[in-house]
Amino acid sequence: MTVSIIVPTYNGAHKILAALQALEQQTYPITEVIVVVDGSTDQTLELLKNNTTTIRSLQIVKQQNQGRAATRNRGAQEATSDLLVFCDDDMRLLPGCIAAHVKHHQKELDTIGVGTQVEDLAKVTTDFLHYKALMSRSWMTKYSGADTVLMPATEPFITAANFSISKKKFVALEGFERGLRDAEDFDLAMRAAEALVPIYFLNKAEAWHDDLVNCASYINRLREYQQAQQKLAQLRPSLYAKYGRFGTQPQNKLKMKTFSMFANRSLVKLIDRGSLTNLLPQALRYKVYDIVITALGVYFPER
Repeated sequence: MTVSIIVPTYNGAHKILAALQALEQQTYPITEVIVVVDGSTDQTLELLKNNTTTIRSLQIVKQQNQGRAATRNRGAQEATSDLLVFCDDDMRLLPGCIAAHVKHHQKELDTIGVGTQVEDLAKVTTDFLHYKALMSRSWMTKYSGADTVLMPATEPFITAANFSISKKKFVALEGFERGLRDAEDFDLAMRAAEALVPIYFLNKAEAWHDDLVNCASYINRLREYQQAQQKLAQLRPSLYAKYGRFGTQPQNKLKMKTFSMFANRSLVKLIDRGSLTNLLPQALRYKVYDIVITALGVYFPER
């Protein structure tokens, strides 16, 4: 089975080489790697052109900035292989990751395979990053237990940072919705579910996610995602009514008072300074992080 790896990047000069170096270590032979530079204003393009790599076929595509959805579609358009594996520029695929994707598709044709996406604890440098790493691992426990786990058709999920699909099926699903700049992977998951395309979680398709955020930037990202969900609900009202589960959930008055109390930018500064590390035990401290993030990212984004 031939494999094309598609890596979208925007101003990724500080991370793209680590992603490529991880691809060099794959145990399964990669047919081609397509890096789509989405209007970067840093040195990404020059860095890629001057980089020496053992990747057999590295294709660099330059385009004006169009967003992640359109960038991934461009990579798929350029791809010549049977299987497409999408990998973000802040992902370091472990050596057996591509082999796990291929193994799955050799058994389960016309499906989607979703790989792991967790932070490397060896690279965690702050208490907040450690919290986020544990949170990522906690989320994945629902799909643990077997090498491949079929996701419930009523709860479709794709992470575009590490997933695979045949080019034929990707074209049949009409790719990513280019009008979306966030939540485009959930949109594809909903449309796949509606088309009765099974989605599997692949525990052996492992990758490190070098997502070096702090509390403030993570809250901003959550706000952007909430806005994208609202746009997606407007774009596909019937599908979102059927599959959507990321919207703001109503809470009772006591919980809302709690969220209001913790929706405080001063707390974000304390978290990012690490000021709570020696004041609270980890379990309580991370519960505070949860509440602050939810309060400012979901219920009180205007603050």
